Amino acid sequence: DASNTISIKPNVGKEIADAAFNAAINAGVPLPPRPAPSGAQQPATNVKPQTVDRQLTRMVEDRIYGYSRDPTGSLQYQTSLQDPSRAIQFREGVRLGKALTINIDRLVHFAKKDLSHGRLEEAQEYYTKAIELDPTDGRAYLGLSRIAQRRGDLEYARKLLKEGIAKCTVGFVEVKGPRRNESLKKKNSMSDDEDDDDLPTLGTIPDNGPNPFLLQALGTLEQRSGNLSGAEELYLAAVRSRPSHAAAWVSLGQLRTKELRQGVNAGRACYQSAERELRRIGAKPNAFIYTAWASMEYKKGGDSDSKAVRRARELYQLALEADPRCSAAYLQLGV
Repeated sequence: DASNTISIKPNVGKEIADAAFNAAINAGVPLPPRPAPSGAQQPATNVKPQTVDRQLTRMVEDRIYGYSRDPTGSLQYQTSLQDPSRAIQFREGVRLGKALTINIDRLVHFAKKDLSHGRLEEAQEYYTKAIELDPTDGRAYLGLSRIAQRRGDLEYARKLLKEGIAKCTVGFVEVKGPRRNESLKKKNSMSDDEDDDDLPTLGTIPDNGPNPFLLQALGTLEQRSGNLSGAEELYLAAVRSRPSHAAAWVSLGQLRTKELRQGVNAGRACYQSAERELRRIGAKPNAFIYTAWASMEYKKGGDSDSKAVRRARELYQLALEADPRCSAAYLQLGV
């Protein structure tokens, strides 16, 4: 009879089982795990749960941030991993010594990133913090001077560079030995990092004077201000401090040929000196040197001078050999 038919909802059995399972859990009854749906992959029963190795984590943190702990785990002081003379300690809450290089590298990295995106305030905060941690690191002074120049405050930019020159410690340049495997010359020319790793470091040569990067930047600022003699002196001081400083040689060559009108031979002498000094320490050729050199040769000779055009092409080719991604060399060769 239709009037006596019992209506049963679909999946009523599943609902009853779920209700019973939840009631048992609420009552604190231990139950076996519910069976997985048919066709599902069964989890492995012998796999150990992943755990964090706290001792290894603490060791990595200590190596990164330079912390030193006593056997109880308390922080005692900060120490450098590379140079014991740079050990950092605290006396009455005041930091003594210098910060680890990795901390300055991190701040400078974020500052450059903000500066490249036009966030001057954020970049200035990072550079200022870097100076607070290590007043002898020249990168922060250089970055702050660039921010000041973007704002049009050349006087403050000059002040920052002079302050950095006075406070920065003496730097050094690595001397590379011959290539371990000559067959690596036939590798893909785009693998620059692998080629560098194959060149063994024989030692370091300390700079003969103040920071050459700051000297060259200050020279560029003086040149923009019209003080050509002061700019030339600063460029010369930079190459005396570090004879392999390519940017200073290029700036000096361009100043003498374009501003001081000393002729092509004066520029050639600068570029040849830069090339010779880089070879002397086993450094890679610098594409910036060859592009600037080629531009000078082409402009002084003109289109009608076939010898100058041929020489410029040779130099642009050398620039591409030094840096296959050098867009300026590709552009000028196309022109």
